[in-house]
Amino acid sequence: MSQFPDVFPQKPLKVAHFGQNMLITFALIMLAILIAIGLGAWGVGLGKAAYADWKIGRDHHVLPDARINGECKTRKSVLTSCDVSIRHDGQEWKKSFSFFSVSSSSYSVAAIASNQDPAQVTLDLAADKALNRMLFAIGIFAIGLLVLFTSLETLFVSLPRQRKLLAALNTAAAQPWQLVAVEAGKGAHNYSPHINGKPERIRLNPEKLKPWVIGGSDEKPQILAIAGKNGASPVPLAGELANINGLSKQEKAEILQRIDAHFSA
Repeated sequence: MSQFPDVFPQKPLKVAHFGQNMLITFALIMLAILIAIGLGAWGVGLGKAAYADWKIGRDHHVLPDARINGECKTRKSVLTSCDVSIRHDGQEWKKSFSFFSVSSSSYSVAAIASNQDPAQVTLDLAADKALNRMLFAIGIFAIGLLVLFTSLETLFVSLPRQRKLLAALNTAAAQPWQLVAVEAGKGAHNYSPHINGKPERIRLNPEKLKPWVIGGSDEKPQILAIAGKNGASPVPLAGELANINGLSKQEKAEILQRIDAHFSA
């Protein structure tokens, strides 16, 4: 950690966030959790539908008089989605399913019904692609789990760590702050300050934070940060001092000028 000349005024200041307002971050996490739950439920639903069609396909008979309307479309040359309706004996069944496919050719389909329960009707294509569809369902479910894990990790691990760092810097004993250089991870997407005596990984959003990259390499960039004079662990400094509250426009301009002068010398 390298130290720089003092640039902050002798007045109470506050580091407000790590590039994005905490309330906005919390709201986005809640939204991500809802999306994760939705993806998980969707994946489970897709899996159940594929399994039901697989069971029909194991013991079925063809419905030659059934009317089939709809189409199958191949998207991005890897995923085929079908949306069809089947009419037979005054009843209608709607089927929507997707499966991995690199073929762009059209499909010839027939309606089939279960020999065990004739009310269970599907397409032969849906039954033939049941295992493929289960893979698609597992993929959707896995994405939901990943989003959920990341959201919960941020909510219960990253945010509490960030609050601890901010609270330590926003005390009278830590001010006036000092400018320091800290090593970040690739792309400045994380860094590892000491919390309770041991290094802890903190995720960063460089698009929101716009950190000051002042050296290092692409793999381990050096970014400008604020540390407490009492040894409080550093927090990255946002571009244009956007994460500092309590500075007037003139004070911000003076600090930016001093920082520019330091690196221009």
